[in-house]
Amino acid sequence: MKDYANKRINANQLIGLTTLVGKLHFSEESYSFVAQSVNSDVICHIIEYKTIESVSERNTLGFIPTGISVKTTNGSIYNYVVFGRKEVIEFLRFKADCHKG
Repeated sequence: MKDYANKRINANQLIGLTTLVGKLHFSEESYSFVAQSVNSDVICHIIEYKTIESVSERNTLGFIPTGISVKTTNGSIYNYVVFGRKEVIEFLRFKADCHKG
């Protein structure tokens, strides 16, 4: 399994018809999505691994196999476009399993 802890990767977050360009930042306890803005970066959300209920594949535009979907225990769903999604999904599932108590 590829270890993404303390690393960041390029990603887009999909919110309805809106696409935010940014990066996923992974730590030991959580990950965050940081959107790039004209003046500075903006942290859009921080998700603790222990709150991840499921991580699944999704197709971007219905047919491009680059999307992932993260569902949290409070019912929120976060959709991203990443390269190497199988490795990212495997890492997030592993971290979620490790942090369940």
